[in-house]
Amino acid sequence: MHGIPWHALKLKDIYARLKTDKKGLKPEEAAKRLEKYGRNALKAGKKASVIVIFLSQFNNFLIYLLIAAATVSFLIGERLDAAIIALIVVLNAILGFAQEYKAEQSIESLRSLVVQEAFVVRGGHRLHRAERDERRKA
Repeated sequence: MHGIPWHALKLKDIYARLKTDKKGLKPEEAAKRLEKYGRNALKAGKKASVIVIFLSQFNNFLIYLLIAAATVSFLIGERLDAAIIALIVVLNAILGFAQEYKAEQSIESLRSLVVQEAFVVRGGHRLHRAERDERRKA
């Protein structure tokens, strides 16, 4: 039964797995589970620093190939070719960094706009998450 996805289970099997019934958890049991497992919330991922984002732009096989080509060009005396290739690599990194940094900022903005709410059943009563939080504080 552990390999079956939640959406494919019968309601009685879900109740059995969660050790509850159609009346929901008793408020005391909900409080115990909250203490034991913590809030049912997504954890924010670790943000990459600006330097890490920039340096990650160079972590690509084609970039390695271009750096190798620039190095070979420099060593055989083709300084202009080496400089042009190096300039292309740096410009690519700057553009990639700008796009990725802007995307990260957009994701953060969207994350702040998301309203997290839920309905729960506690002791046979359907509650909005905010109501549940207010009752727990009282």
